[in-house]
Amino acid sequence: SIDIGSIHIEGVQGMRMVVFSIILMVVVVVRKEGLIKES
Repeated sequence: SIDIGSIHIEGVQGMRMVVFSIILMVVVVVRKEGLIKES
């Protein structure tokens, strides 16, 4: 059960990293599009 718990925690942390990276990419793309539209 301990191994399953550690794997579950690692999976949650992995999902958080994936979601964070996706949000960061979206923010960067939106900022680039905004700068292009402004210019």
